[in-house]
Amino acid sequence: MALESADEEVRYLAMAGLAEFANGHWVVAPAGGAVQPGDPEKTPFTTADTLVNFATMEKFRRSPDQCVDFWKAWWVANKAQITGR
Repeated sequence: MALESADEEVRYLAMAGLAEFANGHWVVAPAGGAVQPGDPEKTPFTTADTLVNFATMEKFRRSPDQCVDFWKAWWVANKAQITGR
């Protein structure tokens, strides 16, 4: 899992990708799988916690474990709904 990578940049990008998806910044359209700009008002995954934990690189560098732990837990809680598994 990229969130567990020894490479700080990989961990940050994995966290940022989940955060962008959860907060509706980018979504994959069901028809054709094209990536489209999202709407944070219309995603079922956006919460006050996902917004607060969308860390900048500066915040990530100050507390990488806290940032990664939040998104690992978020993925566990939402994986089935997203992947159907």
